[in-house]
Amino acid sequence: MIITITTEIEVNEEPIEVQVEAEFIPGSPGRKYMANGDPGYPDEPDEINILSVIGTDGIEYTPTEKECLSIYSLVGSEACSCFYP
Repeated sequence: MIITITTEIEVNEEPIEVQVEAEFIPGSPGRKYMANGDPGYPDEPDEINILSVIGTDGIEYTPTEKECLSIYSLVGSEACSCFYP
């Protein structure tokens, strides 16, 4: 699922509004045991891949690690609202 959000990042200590396009891949639950009693497998976590971060000026930016964490949180929240309105 491709999700597009608008947020701000800092460029030269100035906030810049950007449009972020990210891919959200939902994880899957693991199993403690298989039907035959064999050990199961762990949960697969959700994945979020940032595809682009483009400013209102049309320039593509690279967010800092801290900004990426914020973007992951926003995209995760947006994805959850799609699955659980």
